[in-house]
Amino acid sequence: MLGIDLRKVNEMNEFKQIGFGDLKHKTAEELRGAVIVGFDIDWASDFVLEDALQLASDCGIQPTLFLTHGSSLVHNLFKEKNYDFGLHPNFEKLLNGDDSNGIDARDVLQRLIHEFPGVDVVRSHCLTTSSKLKVLFKENNLSIESSFITHGTQSTFPNFWNEWTGVVQVPITWEDDVWFTLEEGEAGAHPERILRRDRLNVLTFHPIHLYMNTTDTHHYQSSKYASQDQKELTKHRKNEEFGVRNIFRNIAKAMAG
Repeated sequence: MLGIDLRKVNEMNEFKQIGFGDLKHKTAEELRGAVIVGFDIDWASDFVLEDALQLASDCGIQPTLFLTHGSSLVHNLFKEKNYDFGLHPNFEKLLNGDDSNGIDARDVLQRLIHEFPGVDVVRSHCLTTSSKLKVLFKENNLSIESSFITHGTQSTFPNFWNEWTGVVQVPITWEDDVWFTLEEGEAGAHPERILRRDRLNVLTFHPIHLYMNTTDTHHYQSSKYASQDQKELTKHRKNEEFGVRNIFRNIAKAMAG
C-alpha cells in the first residue's frame, strides 16, 4: 500500500530512518542521528489511521505501527508487511478492575499475539510495565520493549540496554502527547529540540493527534466523543493552529535535510 524503501530515502537524508530490528546490526557510531518513528495506533478508526499513513508517506516517513486491535485496514496492513510492527497491549484496564480486555496480563498479551503472530517488539499502552510483565514478554518471545520515556529530562541515557530478562529496552526520546501535556509550545517542538545527531532518536506519534493536529490536552479531551465519527471529528481539527501534525511535518523536513 503506502510502504517506502528506506534505503532510497536514507541516501538523501541527514538523519537515517531505521527500524527496531536494525538495532542489533548497528554500532553506537552508526546510531548517531538514527531515527525510529513509531505510531501507537490506540484503537484509531480506519479513516484516522489511513490519514496518518498517507501523511507519513507524503513526508517520506516509514513508521513502526504499534497494534492495539484488528480492523479490515489493520489486518490488510499486517498481511502486506509493508511496515514494521509492534504490539501495544492495554494492561491499564486490569489496573482499574476491568477484565473486558482479558482476565489477566497473560490473556491480554496472548490475544494480541494470536491476532498478530511473529511480532517481537512491544510497547504497552500508557507505557505500563513491571518486572512480571517483563518476564511475560520474554516468555512470549518479545525481544524488544519500548516502554521507557526520556522526553522532558535533560539526563543522558543509552540508546538501548539489555534488561535482566534479556529483553532489550529502547527508550522513547520524544512523544506527541507528552509534548502537549507539558505545554512546551511551538518553540519546544522545533526539530532542533527533538532530533539530536549524537544519539538514537525514538519518536512516538498517535494517529488521532496527527489527524486532529492536537494542540493541547483540552483540545484532545473535548473531541474524544467523536473519535469514531469522521464528519463530527473533522469539525474539531485545528488546521490553522500549531499542533502535532505541524510538528510531524517539520520533523520530516529536518530529516530530509
